[in-house]
Amino acid sequence: VKTEEEKQVYNYPIALSTTVNLSNAGIYYRAFEQFSDGTGWIIEPTLGVNYTDLEGTLDALGKGVAVEKHWFEYFGGARIRYNSTSPWNLAAQYTHGTEQTQIAQAYLGYRKAVFSTPVNFRVGYRYVSQDYSDGNFKWDTVQKGPVVGLGFGF
Repeated sequence: VKTEEEKQVYNYPIALSTTVNLSNAGIYYRAFEQFSDGTGWIIEPTLGVNYTDLEGTLDALGKGVAVEKHWFEYFGGARIRYNSTSPWNLAAQYTHGTEQTQIAQAYLGYRKAVFSTPVNFRVGYRYVSQDYSDGNFKWDTVQKGPVVGLGFGF
């Protein structure tokens, strides 16, 4: 996510920009499968790691200041899916990190083979909350909104 804003304060220009990159990787364990053919409800606990990389700049009165911060955190959570016998499917996931990152998301998906590869096209909603502190640095933010994605099967 990148934001930029320029304003005037008493005829002096001020510019603020931020760049946020949040990446994660995790593993799932299929703890429950309603039917052995993969249809019905599936519950999968997950463990993993989040990586957050922040950059911020403030320019005013011909001077500038930049801040960079990054951190790793472990997370735990669960993913719940419902696969019907039709191409349509539902998925929801919640994770909570050791540095207070919470991610909740829900998707409606449609499975289709593309060049013999199973692809899941999906649309949904994602909510990300981060509340991180390190010394005099504080990052407390919420990002939320619609998402579009693709999932590939192997």
